[in-house]
Order: sequence, then structure tokens, then C-alpha cells
Amino acid sequence: MRSGQGHTISDGRFGVAVFLSGGVDSTVLLGKMCAEKSSELIAVHFAGFSSPEESAAARAIAHQARVAYWSIDMSSLLLSWRSARVAQEGGGERAIFGAATMYSAALAFAMAHRINSVAFGLHREDAQEHVEQSPSFLNYIRQGIKLVGSEVRILVPFQDMSKCDIIRIGNALSVDMSRSWSCLRPSGSMQCGTCEACLSRRNAFRQAAVVDATKYERQ
Repeated sequence: MRSGQGHTISDGRFGVAVFLSGGVDSTVLLGKMCAEKSSELIAVHFAGFSSPEESAAARAIAHQARVAYWSIDMSSLLLSWRSARVAQEGGGERAIFGAATMYSAALAFAMAHRINSVAFGLHREDAQEHVEQSPSFLNYIRQGIKLVGSEVRILVPFQDMSKCDIIRIGNALSVDMSRSWSCLRPSGSMQCGTCEACLSRRNAFRQAAVVDATKYERQ
């Protein structure tokens, strides 16, 4: 039994660590893996990589799904990257080589706690935007896992899908996607509805022909 961030974890207990950002893609991923019931799950969140609102959403989503939850504080690491972060349209920032760092941390966590697999909600549009989120990059990471003598698997079930495909899956599974968080410029407890992340989210719901129950400041 090990402990951290106010939690305890029994090594070898969990089969899959689902990395839950608090966004809609990882929320649907958790819902899908809960529905499959193939292994005992633990939802793992990297605090500091996302906003406080997204972190709060991740915790609430894991609680609603009735799965174990573990938060890893990456904020001090992110602060050290201030000179290596690039602004993105819509008000957000992206840490250079941030995705690769996240994979490494996720895999190290899984190896330390004897978890067989790690799962990410990456999709086709992620791969098109950033090479670190592409299938070819993930294959390099898989090769690295083998080189260190580990058999931990990387699961990316949405890899060939679009964001609207993921929303259709979430809708079919009755996942409460309104609890997830995407916004880069929140207004209190509400998502703004107009930043790049909100527009991408709203457009995906529209394309999927699924009702978006998210509360936006600007409808």
C-alpha cells in the first residue's frame, strides 16, 4: 500500500490507469472503459497541466463513475517551463514536449504500481495538430517501454476517431459529458462558449447531432 496526494493505492490492484484530464474526450474514455468492465480502473489526473476548473471536473467525474482517483501535482514542473511554453490561439498555452512528459510520467506511475495498461483519450484531430499526439510518436514511446524491460501497454481506443465520433460514443453510453471541462477563459463556474476550446467542443456536439447540455456564458 502506497500513499500520495491524500490517497492510497494497493500495488497490483488496478489493471488500467485511465488518464483523466477532465475534458470531454477523457470523460468518454472513462465511461467506455467502465462499461467494458474488463479490468479494475483507476482514474489518474495531472494537476497543473490543466486549469483548476478542469482538475475539479476530473475529480467529480471519477467520483460519479465510482472509480479510484489519483491526482499527481505537476504544477512546479510546469512553472519551470515558462520559457518553453507557447501561446495558443484562444488564450491557452502548450508546454513544449509536454505530451511526451505526460506519457513518461503516466508510464512510470503504472510501472511503479504494477498496472498493466495506461489509457489516453487521444483522437485523430489531436494527431493532426501535434506530432507528440500522433500514432507514430506513440510507437516510439512503445519501443522505449520495451527497452526498459516493461510490458505496460498504451491504449488509445479513439486514435482513428474524430471528436464528434467520441461524443456519439459518450451519448450512446449515457455519459454525462456536461460535467467535463474544456474552457480556456472561464467566467466564474461557467465555460465561456467562445474560446477555441469551447468552439471546438460545441462544433463537435453539433456535428455529432447530440444535444450539448454544457452551461456556457454565451450560448
